[in-house]
Amino acid sequence: MKSLYILLIILCHALNSQAQTQNEYIIDYKDPSSVVNAIFEAAKTGRFILLAGLCDPMRENDGDTRRLCAISDYSDHPELYGGLAQTKKQKKEFTMAFSKGRITGPVTIHQKEGGLQAAEVPIEFSRYADKPAIPETMWLINRNGNWYLGSF
Repeated sequence: MKSLYILLIILCHALNSQAQTQNEYIIDYKDPSSVVNAIFEAAKTGRFILLAGLCDPMRENDGDTRRLCAISDYSDHPELYGGLAQTKKQKKEFTMAFSKGRITGPVTIHQKEGGLQAAEVPIEFSRYADKPAIPETMWLINRNGNWYLGSF
């Protein structure tokens, strides 16, 4: 009887671990929509680590997108971002703004000078629960076949 009980505990733990893995958001850097949806997923779930690799590795992105990506670093280095109180406030503001955000239309790919590709992704987000959503465009840059945040 005791061994059956232990077996059931192990089985429940294994099923729970599998369910958590299945719910994990996997970013497909080949798809601009997946990169943008990672922002919304991070805001909904509090898994700010999703933001870590979203910014342009060549650092040619704007300050708004840099601030989004930096949120992933707040827990490890709050002193670099104004201290613990400031980083908690910024995480809360990010969560409020993007947790109900969404892509609102088709992604448009543009060919830029020098062969650079940019993706235009229409989104909505709201900084305040009682205010209407704000339409915005998220621009992504293609680097070696992968899409990264450029500006919004």
